[in-house]
Amino acid sequence: MVYAQRCRGVACDLRLIEGFWTALGGVKLEPDDGQLDPSALTSVFHAGGGCGWPLGGEDLPEDRAELLARTIAEMPYWTATCESGRVALRLDTGRVEQIAEAWVPVETPDGPGVLLWKNCD
Repeated sequence: MVYAQRCRGVACDLRLIEGFWTALGGVKLEPDDGQLDPSALTSVFHAGGGCGWPLGGEDLPEDRAELLARTIAEMPYWTATCESGRVALRLDTGRVEQIAEAWVPVETPDGPGVLLWKNCD
């Protein structure tokens, strides 16, 4: 299956990816820590509270890249075989040039993936 995703804030990139879709659900890796909030992801890419200029890839300041990595590490992922149970996603730093709001490459136990959520515009 091929999926299309509008990303990169007001820059409105349209990207395609082939693969399978996996829902992450609304709970963090540790359920007692609460719900996943997509605004935590979106805010990494915004300056001054809005999307006046789209941050991404190598343009992402180090503190925001670290925040993005920490936020992603709180997200549970169930492996395709379910043998490992819930594990954390990891930011794929080998594909940093692809990072954009609503499109973030991640590493999963099942192979490379892309974390998608609703673009801000």
